[in-house]
Amino acid sequence: MAVDRVVADVSATERAVVGLCHDINNRLASVSAYAFVLAKRGQLGDAAEPIQAQLDGLTHSVRLIRSLCRDVTYEAGPLSLSVIAEGATELMVHYPEGQVRFDADLTEEGGVVRCNWAEALRSMLIAGAWLRRGLPRNEAAVVKVRPGASPNSISLEAQIDQPAETGEVLLPDNQGKGVSMERIGDRAVLISFTPTS
Repeated sequence: MAVDRVVADVSATERAVVGLCHDINNRLASVSAYAFVLAKRGQLGDAAEPIQAQLDGLTHSVRLIRSLCRDVTYEAGPLSLSVIAEGATELMVHYPEGQVRFDADLTEEGGVVRCNWAEALRSMLIAGAWLRRGLPRNEAAVVKVRPGASPNSISLEAQIDQPAETGEVLLPDNQGKGVSMERIGDRAVLISFTPTS
């Protein structure tokens, strides 16, 4: 059986992760419903609020994981740099090599790029991991996110004072559609988007 070309562009592992996210969401919805019923009956007592907070946190984490996977239907649209920076920061809060915080540094003209959400996030994470190289794990890296010099591009610059150099090479996401990443300084990256739809 032939695989649709659009579907073939999204790896089997990503499609499997999407399926797992849907399954986990369904299970979380069921558990949330049970917790709601038990709370209404007064059977959870003081535990109702903490249980619901944990369930809400799990649901949010599943959404973050899902946001890294590309859809089989590629959609590019206008996205705010502030929103992209916020999403990327949430994803890198528990990054094993150390936290990265993306701060949108916008001009009066604002900061909007036309791109695909998942590809923007994936590129930001790759750039953030490279920009924080050499920092101790317990030290958070702050990365300024600004509109790039060309349309539909983002400039990222780590606010790091002379960290140890590791010789690590910036490797872009080879699955990105119309996304290029370029080192423009020791601690600076330019991500450019060429929307394909």
